[in-house]
Amino acid sequence: MSEVVELKEKLAEKVADLAASRARVKRFREALEKYGRSYHYGCEEDTWYNCPKHPDGCADPGAGTECNCGADRRNAEVKAILDDD
Repeated sequence: MSEVVELKEKLAEKVADLAASRARVKRFREALEKYGRSYHYGCEEDTWYNCPKHPDGCADPGAGTECNCGADRRNAEVKAILDDD
């Protein structure tokens, strides 16, 4: 087999590998968009333990107004991944 034919075959394999990788990345991005959202912690029994940014609020006045459950940080990380083109 000539070197040109061998190189064409290797190139075709690499192109196929790249296409498969892109398809996996696309599926990962779709799953991340669908399931990657975190919500602020809420405790049904006692809102004292809620994250201050939970829709029901937090009964602990000392908790402040910023997220203390990590949802904002996780959502920012997911957004950064999805925005990275």
